[in-house]
Amino acid sequence: MIDKDEKKESHLPSVRGPFISFFLALGVFLLSAFPVELYAQKKTITLDYKVLGLVELFKKIEEKSDYVFFYYDELIDKDVKVPARFKNMTVEQILDKVFANTDLTYSINKKQITINKKVSKQEKTKKEDQSHIVKGVVLDQAHEPLPGVSIMVQGTDIGTISDFNGVYSIDVPSNDSKIIFSYIGFTPTTYSAKETNKLSEVVLVEDTKTIDEVVVVGYSTRTREKLISSVSTINNQELINSSVPNLENALTGRVSGVFSRQTSGEPGSDGADLKIRGFGSALVVVDGIPGRNYSDIDPSEIESISILKDASAAAVYGMQGANGVILVTTRRGGKNKKTTLDVNTNFGLQMPHNYPRPASTMLWQTLVCEYYANTKLINDKNAVITSADMAARDYAYNTNWYEEMIKNAPITQSNINISGGSDKVSYFISAGHLYQGGIWTTDSTGKNRFNFRSNLDADILRNLKLSVGVGAVINILNYPGSASYEIARNIKYMAPNIPVKWPEHDDYYAFGGEGTVNPMALADKKASGYSKKIERNLNVDFSLEYKVPFVEGLSLKAAVGYTQSDLWSKNWNMNIVYMGYREDAREYYESASASNANKANLSLEDGFSYNVTGQGFINYIRSFGNHNINSGLVFELSDAENRATFTSRGEFPSTVLDMMAGGIANKQVTNGEVFRKYRTASFIGRFSYDYLSKYFIDFNFRYDGAQYFADKWGFFPSASIGWMLTNEKFMNPLKKALNEFKIRASWGKLGDLSDASRYYANSEQYYFQSGYQYPGTPMNFGDRTIYGLNPTLNPNPDFTWATSSMINAGVDFKLWKGMLGGSIDVFYRQRNGLPAQKANDNAGSLATWYNLDHDNTRGFELSLNHQHKIGKVNYFVGGNVSWSRTKKGNIEHGRFTSGYDEWKWNTEGHWNNVRWGYNCIGHYQSYEEIANAPMHNNSNNNSVILPGDLKYEDWNGDGYIDNYDQRPIGRNAYPELVYGINLGLSWKGLAFSMFWQGGALSNFQIGAFDMDAFKEGATNLNTWEYFKDRWHRADYTDPNSEWIPGYFPAVRDFTSVTINRLGSNFWMWNGSYIRLKNVELGYTLPQRITQKANIKQLKIYANIYNCLTFSSQKFFDPEQPESQFSFASYPQIMSFNVGVNLKF
Repeated sequence: MIDKDEKKESHLPSVRGPFISFFLALGVFLLSAFPVELYAQKKTITLDYKVLGLVELFKKIEEKSDYVFFYYDELIDKDVKVPARFKNMTVEQILDKVFANTDLTYSINKKQITINKKVSKQEKTKKEDQSHIVKGVVLDQAHEPLPGVSIMVQGTDIGTISDFNGVYSIDVPSNDSKIIFSYIGFTPTTYSAKETNKLSEVVLVEDTKTIDEVVVVGYSTRTREKLISSVSTINNQELINSSVPNLENALTGRVSGVFSRQTSGEPGSDGADLKIRGFGSALVVVDGIPGRNYSDIDPSEIESISILKDASAAAVYGMQGANGVILVTTRRGGKNKKTTLDVNTNFGLQMPHNYPRPASTMLWQTLVCEYYANTKLINDKNAVITSADMAARDYAYNTNWYEEMIKNAPITQSNINISGGSDKVSYFISAGHLYQGGIWTTDSTGKNRFNFRSNLDADILRNLKLSVGVGAVINILNYPGSASYEIARNIKYMAPNIPVKWPEHDDYYAFGGEGTVNPMALADKKASGYSKKIERNLNVDFSLEYKVPFVEGLSLKAAVGYTQSDLWSKNWNMNIVYMGYREDAREYYESASASNANKANLSLEDGFSYNVTGQGFINYIRSFGNHNINSGLVFELSDAENRATFTSRGEFPSTVLDMMAGGIANKQVTNGEVFRKYRTASFIGRFSYDYLSKYFIDFNFRYDGAQYFADKWGFFPSASIGWMLTNEKFMNPLKKALNEFKIRASWGKLGDLSDASRYYANSEQYYFQSGYQYPGTPMNFGDRTIYGLNPTLNPNPDFTWATSSMINAGVDFKLWKGMLGGSIDVFYRQRNGLPAQKANDNAGSLATWYNLDHDNTRGFELSLNHQHKIGKVNYFVGGNVSWSRTKKGNIEHGRFTSGYDEWKWNTEGHWNNVRWGYNCIGHYQSYEEIANAPMHNNSNNNSVILPGDLKYEDWNGDGYIDNYDQRPIGRNAYPELVYGINLGLSWKGLAFSMFWQGGALSNFQIGAFDMDAFKEGATNLNTWEYFKDRWHRADYTDPNSEWIPGYFPAVRDFTSVTINRLGSNFWMWNGSYIRLKNVELGYTLPQRITQKANIKQLKIYANIYNCLTFSSQKFFDPEQPESQFSFASYPQIMSFNVGVNLKF
């Protein structure tokens, strides 16, 4: 771009040099400045309190060490205080001193400390005579062995731990002994030594209070108890159970605040239009690095997904987080965990879900006859219609193009991963493959995806941790030469009296004459050509974290993330030659395309992009008595580049060679190149404080630098407060029922780059800067073409950040020991400074852009969860509902000529999803009613109206149906309210789950393609089967015959003289629905069977995806795309899958 004002182009300074220097220096510092000490060295701690209660002492030790205490409340005397001044002592030394003169003792297994009562020598001797050995295995709910479980005999110091296979053996004093099984993250379980059956296979249940305790948030983690922002999480098992090839669809309805609409089931194009709180495209962060793709990550690779919904949570992502943030955390190994090999594979069949069918030959002929009969009646309602006019022909073929074109398609997905770890190193390695076939019977559509991921964590020094991660995805996509919407459109259009191929000419596809297209030919790569895409994505992460030994709670971290994407595509489009048949001459003939000298055309595209993100962290997390601080500073640099080259050539004289060399030189050659460069720099700060886990305050900020404005830097702060009422003494009487009740509120301000960054990405221009674009207008000089320069726009040097401010208030609660829990949120977002051009600016395409417009969004979210155990049956029920709607604020506009025009076109204060149109109040029942009706525009004084045509409300009562009768009649197709219901139960090894998802407060606008039975006079084309439910005469040959009512108007010309095509609520169908998104039944074999084959776990399962939908409309799937050809698209998919999961 050349600067018209002769100013230097303003960019952020290059970050590559400082970026490399900073991280090299920090890496050398971390590796060389500190002595090499073994991590295994005993850690000493210091406590400086006059006296503490025992429970308080245990908490202080837990805060300053990695130990966790287990004990029964009745063992601890709450009134006993002990001296608590210990300097540089080990935990064992402290406990020896504390318990020296008490009746308590302790035992340590790994990082678990179990407190017990001391047993006298006499008691020991007495019980030794009754002692015996108890053996068994400890499992989790998935029947996977649990190593390291603490197993203690109550009231004694007798204890052991389970080995890597979960196996244990313990000597119990008597049959009356109580054996306690405890493990971090699981509810302690106690059995009598008499219960030998239960002790042989002990199953520990996950403690719901600690399962979701740690939540990943921006640049940090937070315990659920101390979280005062609006954040939702989805765990690994929920993602795996979804059985979807695109991960975006696994989020739909799972948690509150996530809105989505999936408009296609085509492999590679089946992603969801996903919006957090309805705002827009959210920022995606994978393993701490912003801007990565997550839709093709294998669900088996993911540990959790966090959805940051309010400004307080998202503010640390500044200009990128205005529409919310999706944080994806991949799985890692566990320390001191035995190596586990996990194999999961499933196979399924896909089939279309709720897709309209084309008419049969008989119905098609009937509709054709009615079309011409109704045309006569439009011109003369007394026209004579003969039996010959209504006679059906006897055709040799009755082709069902739906059945010819569509088949059940296979889908398979497999993953194998290995994980484990020692005291110093943990690892996770995963490889996966997905194959998703297409539904066209030509087998021309398909997706192959290959996934790989490896995460390694190592304590290389006492306080220095190294983390390395590599993730890779390869997608290979194959399609026919014609797009899916063209194939689907011609499933409707192709007449049923035409076969797929004529028996005498099976080397050609048949057609019904010029202007008709055989959908089978479009879907056949040998006839229409093909499209092939290969996408490669690579992520590499490296980080070093150092815990500063001389400043408690202080740590330094350096991280580098590299993201690379490659795209290669090839489109080979062939000229299709059809074979037709003239019945009158009884001869076959080739289509006109046979004489086309241009047999094919070819286009190639090669794209490459990379992003390097560097992050430097200073974190300080510490407790001072009852005061707890979690704070940090981050410096982040990002350098990204996108480039692509493309070329095409036409006029291939032959289809033998699908390479550029096969085309004629210098014929229809097109070349192009795209290059974009992006740089950002940011300073991030976060500070969290709480007192006694009762009162909470968070402050966050981000100081962002971006290239899209003359003033490149913006400051975006946030704050939130919270109060855990159930930690107050006055709430103690309610604690038996109300276990947790927290109220929270937040405010935040973020930058909104969506329009400015999109403008640069599309045109390589900035709103604040003028210039020229090359190549511009071509000028021909003989056989030479020279391109000129085109001016861009009139600049606005004051153009700056749009801002997004949000307030959020919410409550979190748990009742009856976690049996019922949930949260409620309400929010309001205001966006200011959105780009707009002034209404009086006459510069056309050069008009200046200003920060003029604004809008606001409000909504609420509710989630509830219940789980319980009755006998041996565990069950759960959960649900969520979210509502969001946006209202336009100041909108730049010109003057209006009437009050009605201002009401309709001045959208200030209007909801942004409102549709305008006519209110259809039924069908005209008779010619008499038509004669007394208001006069319609474009109806030739109502003379073209037939019984059954649509009847509209004369809203302004002026006796005319015209534009001034339009008013708000509905919403757009994107749901304003979404919800999900999740339920399931398990009994022994049997598990059943069901997930429902739905949307409401939306309307689906039918496109013109689906309003018409036939194009204007094109009765050689077919139509949809649903037009059998239409208005028509009982007997067209009888002028006195009555009209038979139907849902649709009578078949007739729609495109010239008709009132039926007016935009009205007749064609605006209710888009509300509820869908059984996933249902699964699985069985895990008992370990006593599988262990004979050295298998830890063997689970078999079957599930169905998208198997049942309840909708107000029977003709279409409620998530079909809205377009001119609404139903002409790749349909939604239902799939049935069976699979097996093995763990070794």
